[in-house]
This record gives sequence, C-alpha cells and structure tokens, in this order.
Amino acid sequence: MANPDHVNKIKEGVSSWNEWREKNPEIKPDLGWANLVSLDLKEVHFNESNLKLAFCRDSNFTNADFSNANLYGTNFQNADLKDANFENSNLEGAHITNANLKGANLKGVNLKLANFDGSDLSDVDLIGAKKLKFKQLLNVNSLKNTKLDGDLLEQVKANAPHLLD
Repeated sequence: MANPDHVNKIKEGVSSWNEWREKNPEIKPDLGWANLVSLDLKEVHFNESNLKLAFCRDSNFTNADFSNANLYGTNFQNADLKDANFENSNLEGAHITNANLKGANLKGVNLKLANFDGSDLSDVDLIGAKKLKFKQLLNVNSLKNTKLDGDLLEQVKANAPHLLD
C-alpha cells in the first residue's frame, strides 16, 4: 500500500512534489496502489518511485520522469505520457491502453506482458526494451518513427508495415 504521506504530498501538486523530491533525494516514494486518476502531473519527478499497481487513468504525465521506477501493473489507460522518460523502469503487466506515448523514452524498460492496445507509440525509443514481443505491438495505433531493435523491427515490417506509416 502507498505511504499516505507520499499520497498527500503528490496531491499538493507537481511543483510541491518536485521540490520535496529535490530536497529529499534519499527518499524512494511509495505510491503503490495509489489513486492518481484524472490528475494533471505534467513534468512530475517519479524517478525511482514505487507506483506498483497504481491507478493513473486519464492523467496527464507529459514530460514526466519515471526512470528507474517500479510501475508493475500500473493502469495508464487513456493517459497522456507524451515525451515521458521511462528509461530502465519496470512496466511489467502495465495497462497502457489508448494512451499517448508519442516521443516517450522506453529504453531498457521491462515490458513483459504490458498492454499497449490503441496507444500511439510514434517517435518512441524502444531500443533495448526487455521482454517486448511483436504481438504486444499489433494493436497499437502507430509506430511511426519508433526506434525498435532489429528483430522486432523486421517482424513489424513483414507483418504489420502499416504501423510504420
């Protein structure tokens, strides 16, 4: 369960949260199972945070930093994740459907069983993404200008080239 003090701090707003994170770099925020639905969290610093199984539907995370975060099973349905940084985070089993990930950094991310159905993955960097399977990309809206590792790119070109347009 989430640390109630951390939940209260994020609900104070992004500037208060980011300032608190800057002043307390040794704290690893725990927002596991937190309800962060329909919030405006642009440019929030969630790096190295625990958001395991958090509810983040319909929220705005444009330019957010999720690097090295535990996002296991997090629900990002309909979220705006444009230009978000997820580098080296854990998105195993995350529900990222109908989301905007345009320009996001997913380098080195664990994507085992992550669901991207209906999401825009154009301009996304997926180089070195771990446990990402071709079938996870079949129902995305776009992979235009997306950086994919060689084998995965070849599978997309051969079986779903329309996603690259």
